[in-house]
Amino acid sequence: MSPPDERTLAARRDRATRAFGDCAATVLVGAGVPLGKPGGLDQTYPFLPHPRYFWLSGARRTGGVLAWEPGGAWTHFVRPATAEERLWEGEPDVPAGTDVAGLADWLKARAGRPVAVLGAGVKDVTGDEALAAILRDALDAARRPKDAAELALLRRAVSATAAGHAKARALLRPGISERELQIELEAEMFRHGATGTGYGTIVGVGDHAAVLHFEPGPRRAAAGDTVLIDAGGEIDGYTADVTRTWAVGERFTPEQQAIRDAVLAAHAEGIRRCRAGTEWHDVHRGAVTA
Repeated sequence: MSPPDERTLAARRDRATRAFGDCAATVLVGAGVPLGKPGGLDQTYPFLPHPRYFWLSGARRTGGVLAWEPGGAWTHFVRPATAEERLWEGEPDVPAGTDVAGLADWLKARAGRPVAVLGAGVKDVTGDEALAAILRDALDAARRPKDAAELALLRRAVSATAAGHAKARALLRPGISERELQIELEAEMFRHGATGTGYGTIVGVGDHAAVLHFEPGPRRAAAGDTVLIDAGGEIDGYTADVTRTWAVGERFTPEQQAIRDAVLAAHAEGIRRCRAGTEWHDVHRGAVTA
């Protein structure tokens, strides 16, 4: 996983500064800390930094805080490597920055300002939640137009996802199980560059497809069934999201084909309405009334 380059990160921080406008507060954007597994002793779930923190810092290390001051100055507080980390996990990737242990004194020197926390919570800091809500909306709006680095990641995620779906389609036959399709689809996405899945892969045979978040199991496809697959490959936090329904056998039955044609018409209408300046609710309304 390679972080965005410094020019990209500087442009994102400039965009955030413009979004904050004449805000007179100190803004803290936290990375977050690992979540321990219940009964897991020293085990934790895989860590993902808060999206706002990662977008602005490009860092995946736990415990970091990116601080903004009126006027547009940014200070990155990071957690230094420890001897224990080096022993158990090897040399960690620590971004350039100031030791996070100094954050408390840094805030004391700016005690006259309100504080807004936009990312993960920051230890021992209670911010102005009403102000934070306003600034979160402003930052999220600034993040919506994707920059070149984000578009490149999305294209790679889409390419890996397309390869996975193509593999699953090629393997679909009577007798194959939902779980077997999931394994082969995900493996193919990984072979084509995905670093993970964007969400839990859904593979539903027959009426299992009607369960929105169905978890693949041992059910095997039979001739005449339909199989729904909803899966997306992820790269560095950016994911594709693709759903397809396939017939098991040479073709759909007439009833299945009629339903598929109706869904395809809605899909095409939604795509047609995806134009700059269109509110997403209007895209949805157009699709459901097609």
